[in-house]
Amino acid sequence: MKKKIIIGVSAAVIVIAAIAAGVIMGVSSKKKSSNDINVSCKAVVIKNDDITCYDWLKKLCNKTGIEAEDYRKAAKENGYITDSDEFSNDDIASGGFMALTSMRAMGEGKMQIYLGTDDEISDNTNIELAIDKDLIAEDSLDKGFSDKEADAILDKFNDLYYGEFWPDNIENVSYKENISKLEYFDIKDYKEDDNIITLDDSAARNLKKGDTFVFDYKGDMVSKKIGEDMGNGTFSLEDPEIEDVFDTLIVSDSASIGIDDIISYYGLDNVEVSAGNPVTTLAADVSGNIHSNGFAIEAEVNDDNELEVTLTDNDTHTKYKLPVKQKLNKRCENFSIKWDVNNINVGAQVKYTLKNGLKYASVGVDIDSEISGEIGVEGNFSDGIFLCQTPAPIGNHLVAVNVALYIVPTIDGSITLKVEVPFHAGVSYEKGKGVNGTMGLRSSMQTSIEAEGKMGLYFRTAPMLVTMKSIPLLDAELDMGAEADAKRTGRPNGQICSDVNINFPVFKLGAGNESVKYKNKKSLLCTMNISKDCEFASFAKSKSLHYEILADGTKQFVDECTYNEQSENDKPKESDASTEAPTQEQTTQQTNANQTGSLHTYKTRMAEYFPEQTTFYFDYPDNWTVVSESVNEDTERVTIQNDNGVQIQYIARDDKFGTDFIGNIIVEAKNDVVSKPRYNSGGELVIVKTKDYKEYSRTSPDVREYDDGAERYALMPSSTHFSVCSTGNYRGCYFETPKETMFYSIPSKKLTDKDREEIIAILESFRDTP
Repeated sequence: MKKKIIIGVSAAVIVIAAIAAGVIMGVSSKKKSSNDINVSCKAVVIKNDDITCYDWLKKLCNKTGIEAEDYRKAAKENGYITDSDEFSNDDIASGGFMALTSMRAMGEGKMQIYLGTDDEISDNTNIELAIDKDLIAEDSLDKGFSDKEADAILDKFNDLYYGEFWPDNIENVSYKENISKLEYFDIKDYKEDDNIITLDDSAARNLKKGDTFVFDYKGDMVSKKIGEDMGNGTFSLEDPEIEDVFDTLIVSDSASIGIDDIISYYGLDNVEVSAGNPVTTLAADVSGNIHSNGFAIEAEVNDDNELEVTLTDNDTHTKYKLPVKQKLNKRCENFSIKWDVNNINVGAQVKYTLKNGLKYASVGVDIDSEISGEIGVEGNFSDGIFLCQTPAPIGNHLVAVNVALYIVPTIDGSITLKVEVPFHAGVSYEKGKGVNGTMGLRSSMQTSIEAEGKMGLYFRTAPMLVTMKSIPLLDAELDMGAEADAKRTGRPNGQICSDVNINFPVFKLGAGNESVKYKNKKSLLCTMNISKDCEFASFAKSKSLHYEILADGTKQFVDECTYNEQSENDKPKESDASTEAPTQEQTTQQTNANQTGSLHTYKTRMAEYFPEQTTFYFDYPDNWTVVSESVNEDTERVTIQNDNGVQIQYIARDDKFGTDFIGNIIVEAKNDVVSKPRYNSGGELVIVKTKDYKEYSRTSPDVREYDDGAERYALMPSSTHFSVCSTGNYRGCYFETPKETMFYSIPSKKLTDKDREEIIAILESFRDTP
C-alpha cells in the first residue's frame, strides 16, 4: 500500500492550473486577491525577541543543508531572496518574508510539478499558496516571529515539502519520435546482466546500431541502445542517455518498501529460510488496513571476518539469510547490528524536457525504525559496510528509487548503541541552483549508548533515482548516527568512573558521489560535476555524563564524581580494566519518564488527544529503557526494554485485540494467574502467565505439542482468561479504558528468573494515579 513520504498528510493530488495565475480554488472569498497582497520584508508588529532577517535566512539555509560564511549571499545564490527584496540584516523579519523565502526554497521545479505548469512561479502565487496551505496566517504577514515560532514555520515547511507538495500519481511522459517500443512477442530472450537481447526477425529487421528502444521487462520499463549486431537477431546493448529517450518526463509519486521487496530482489531461491511462527494472515483493523510489525535487518561478523546479513519478519519471526557476504578488510570484534524497520517509504520527483534538460529531480525517504548494535573495531569505514538493497518502482515503473542500506562506523574503541529513528530526509537538484537537502525528525528520538574510546556510528540510507532501469539521475547518501568520546578511570578503592561526551543525533548528507554507481554507471549529477556534502548541525545535542560502578557493584549516574568525597590521599589512576560502560537514555525532547529514586515512572499520553481515555502510570527500573513511543487520538504505543532484550508493550487503540481468530494456524497456551495490578477498573484485573504448548490448523487434524513454547505475561480481566492466539494478537489480552488497552510482555523463550521478576513487578505497578 502506498504511503505519503510524511505519514498522515493527505495523498490527494491537487493540480490546479489556475493557481499559476494567482487564483486559489476553494479559498474563502474574504481573502485578498494575489494582486492585493503586499509583502514587506520588514515586520511592522514586533516583539523584543523576534528574529532578524539574517538569522531567519541562516535558519532556512541550514534547513536545506547550506552552511556558509555569509547567509545573505548564500540565500541569494540559491534563489531564496532576489534583488527586489529590500531589507537590512538586522531588520526584524516579517511573516510574509519568512513565507515567501520558504516557498522559494521549495524549488520552482517542484512547484511547477505540483501546479502542472511550465510558467515561472510568481511571488504572488507563492504567498497565496503559503496562506492557503497554512504555512503562514494572512494576518501574520506583517508580524515578527520569535526564534521558536520561526522553527514552527520550518516544521510546517517540512510537512508541505514531503506531503502536499509531493503529490502522488503525477506522470506526463512522451518519448522522442524515433523511439521504438517493443512488445513482449518481439523479444525471444533478454540477458539483463550480460546486456544482450535476442529479437524476433520482424523486430530485428527494424533496428540498427545506435537505435534506442523501450520495452517492458518484468513490469519495469527499460530503455536500451543497440550496440553491435551479433547475428540471428541478437544484439549487444548499451545504456542510453536521458536525451536519447524522452521528449518529456514529469513524475511525482511514492512507494513503500517491505521485507517481501528485498527478498524478491535477491530471489527466494537464493535465500536461506528458517521457519518462524505459523502465521498465515496478518490482523487487520476495522478500516481494513493491515497492521504489520515490519522487519529486522541483522548483521554479524562470522569467524572468517565476513559480514552475514539476515532479515527477520517481525510478524512471523521467519528468518531469511541473504546471499550477502562482505569480507571486511579490518578485524572487527563483537560486531552485531540489528536494524528494526517499521516502514521505509520513498518518493521521487522528476521534471525533464528535451528543450530545457533536467529542470528538477528529487528523492526522499521516510524511515521509522529502531537500531541497536555493538561494534568493536579500529579504523574508518567511511565508504560504509553494505547490508542490502532493493529497487522501489515509482508510478508506472518508468522511474525507480534503488535503496541501499549501510553501516558506517568510524571507531577507535567500542560502541554499543540503541536508538529510535523516526526521520525523513531528501535531496533535490534544481537547474541553475545545484543540490540542496532536507532532514527532519518526525517525533522525539531516544538513544542509549555504551562507549569506550572515541567513535562514531552511522546508519546510511542511500537512495538512487533511476529512470528506465538504465539512466541514473541522482544519488544520495543520508546518514544518521551518534558520536561519543569516553574515558574510564580506575580508583584505588575499586570504584570505576567513566566520563562520556555524547553528540546525538548527527545527520549527514551527500550527493554526487563518483564512487556511488548504478550498474557501474555514475549518476547524471556526477557527470555534470555537481556534488554536495553537509552536516545538519542544528539537530545534534551534546551531553556529558558521569557514570560510576562503585566498589560494591552499584551502578549510578551522578552530576559530580562521588570519589571526590573520599580521602584526598586516594589518588585516581588510569586503568585499562574492562568494565561495563555507561548506558543513559538521551532525548532531544522531553519524555514522560520521571525519575523517582531507582525507579522511573511512565505516564501515558492518549488523554492529551482523546480526553475520555484513562491516563495510566507504571514503574520500571534503571535497567529498562523506553525504546519507542507514539501517540495520537486513535492509538498509543509504548515499548520498554531491559538490558537482556526483553520487551513490554502498552497499546491503546480503537479496535479490539484478537476478539476474533484470524488465520488458519492456531496456537494454544497454558495459563496461570500470578498476581494482580494496582489498577482496579471496576472489574478485577489479573496478571496471567501464558506459555504456548500446542498448535494446530483449522483445516487439518494434525496437532503438534511441545514443551519449549514462548512465554508471556499480560494484564487481562479475570473473567476472560487468555486461551489461544492467532497472527500475533491474543484473545482476552485487552481491557476497556475506554479504548481497548493491552499491557503485556512480548513472547519469548529466553526469559530468566530476573526477567520474570521485573516483568511482574512492572505489570503490578500499573495504575491510574501518579
